[in-house]
Amino acid sequence: MTWGGAEGETAAEMARVLHFEGGDEATWHAAAAAQLARWTGEREGMELAVANRLFGEATYTFRDEYVTLTRERYGAPLEPTDFRGAFEPARVHINEWVAEQTRDRIEDLIPSGALDGTTRLVLTNAVYLNADWAHAFDEANTAPAAFHAPGGDVQAPMMRQTETFAFGVVDGAQVLAMPYRGEAFEMLVVLPTEADGLAALESSLDPDRVAAWREAARPTRVQ
Repeated sequence: MTWGGAEGETAAEMARVLHFEGGDEATWHAAAAAQLARWTGEREGMELAVANRLFGEATYTFRDEYVTLTRERYGAPLEPTDFRGAFEPARVHINEWVAEQTRDRIEDLIPSGALDGTTRLVLTNAVYLNADWAHAFDEANTAPAAFHAPGGDVQAPMMRQTETFAFGVVDGAQVLAMPYRGEAFEMLVVLPTEADGLAALESSLDPDRVAAWREAARPTRVQ
């Protein structure tokens, strides 16, 4: 949505970062709209919602083509907002909208001081997912165990189960795919094999590598 409002060198740089190579702008927006439609369908045992909205300064004129694009392709209507005269109430209002869309999981998206009288547009995107696992965890099997945090090990409640999942060890990482109920979606867990290997692992991430890791994972009985 941000790219759709850019032009010139800014738009070109964003397209390079987002790997929008080949095809025209309308094609990419159509593809994004189709993906949003696939995500937000009704599924048993899963609630997945993507909510987009523009909060724009009420006295500012936004281009009609951009307002139409975000509304029709991304389901993001433009809500006129008084940033010039009441930016703090506006901040509270936006946070309340985000909290509502995420079932109160995200309550203070925009911190105090982030907006002021010069704010003209706030583009928000909220994603909410609540889903059952395909293989449910038994609460009785949850017990404290060591979690390797950057500042040292801490005790944390750890869920446990023994089940067959797609699992693999590749490029210094362990990869585990845990499907949600219905198996239309899954959580892909990537864990460095070394306790201090997170930074190196993060620096190596890209879509092709993650896809290759998932492809390499094979059904394995894991605990």
